[in-house]
Amino acid sequence: MKNVIALILAGGMLSVSLHAAGDTKAGKVVYDAKCKTCHGADGAGNAVLAKTLKITIPDIRTPEVQKVTDDEIKKGIQVGKGDMKPVKGLSDKQIEDVIAFSRTLLKP
Repeated sequence: MKNVIALILAGGMLSVSLHAAGDTKAGKVVYDAKCKTCHGADGAGNAVLAKTLKITIPDIRTPEVQKVTDDEIKKGIQVGKGDMKPVKGLSDKQIEDVIAFSRTLLKP
């Protein structure tokens, strides 16, 4: 029984560490500087900008977007995805941080 509990706890810690690689406070700074214009302060997306550019900006707070892997998000930031252009000038650490921050935006 102790082994089962240890495995459950270890699994829980592992999943937390996989999503806690970045610094959320530093990530907010990066998000505000590089992402907020399009994705909005709360992650819901800038509807006015989307309408002006005739594009769709996904709500990054939704479970559908939140289930995208960190690696997929990183790739989208680095090379772009759909209507999103690559975000230039970010280090790997800054990308990890902004991903960590974006994970805090999940809708309740």
